[in-house]
Amino acid sequence: MTAEQETKCIQAVVKGDSRAFESLVLAYQDRIYSFIYNTVRNQMDAEEIAQDVFVKAYKNLDRFKGESKFSTWLYSIAHNTTASFFRKKRIQTNTLEEDSPAMGFESSLETSLDSIKKEERDKYIEIAMEKMAPQQRVLIQLFYLEENSIKEIREITGLNDGSIKTGLMRGRNRLYALLQEILQNEIHSLL
Repeated sequence: MTAEQETKCIQAVVKGDSRAFESLVLAYQDRIYSFIYNTVRNQMDAEEIAQDVFVKAYKNLDRFKGESKFSTWLYSIAHNTTASFFRKKRIQTNTLEEDSPAMGFESSLETSLDSIKKEERDKYIEIAMEKMAPQQRVLIQLFYLEENSIKEIREITGLNDGSIKTGLMRGRNRLYALLQEILQNEIHSLL
């Protein structure tokens, strides 16, 4: 959906055409569900939270002023709804691990994963992401998988730039360490 089509749908919904919202849902439902699922790691919870996100978006669409991208606004609702879910479950979502800096993370990780087929790489990354703290998963997903800017992540999460950059650095380090551990275990199991 183009930005122009998105704007027309939003205007139609605000004017009372509730059917126009279906186009927005269809355009974003998979990405929002994936974003939530990667945080909560439970299909039923992710479906329920995603439904809540779209209900909140529909009810508050008149508050969307277009100062950011619609997707950023929607991800912000998804992030806040997911955080609320964790608060209700009394799970701390801001646990961060690994304090070492990310020295050459991308290149060293690429080197480690070069000889592995894409499907296997994706599997290892998925396993590693499951072991990360929810806040780290959120930041890694928003920045690397969803390709949001630091500014957009700030709008989505409400975190300041320093916290985002620190969280990304720690998340990359944690992901790298987990991938190294997974690969070493795979190698040992083959021997």
